[in-house]
Amino acid sequence: EPIDPSTGNPALDAAGRSPVFFEMRTLAFGAVTASMFAYLAAQFCDVYLFHWWKRLTKGKHLWVRNNGSTLVSQLLDTVAVILITHYWARALPPPAPGQSLAGHLTLLIFTGYAFKFAVAVLDTIPIYLAVHFLK
Repeated sequence: EPIDPSTGNPALDAAGRSPVFFEMRTLAFGAVTASMFAYLAAQFCDVYLFHWWKRLTKGKHLWVRNNGSTLVSQLLDTVAVILITHYWARALPPPAPGQSLAGHLTLLIFTGYAFKFAVAVLDTIPIYLAVHFLK
């Protein structure tokens, strides 16, 4: 960040904020870091559950393994991204006036997960086709 030579403190604009470039860099770094931690946790969860369900179903029911592991791991990913981005990176917009923080975070989690849920369910047919083609 630029430093104000007269005070030695970070230079601020007329509104008392850091220059926008530095604010955006900080927010983007926080969101990307949160995303990477969430991705790693979700991938470990996904692989573990996929193989657990494979043992449980004795290698049958690919749709259970594919959807089950993905739906659980994507819920973990969504919750982690939203909570880390809010509490650690402080990079999410604040709640609307009159909306509680819990309601705001729940809405962000629900809408993010709803999209991932729909994609996970819809990709079952292409996965089955790909497996059939590869066999």
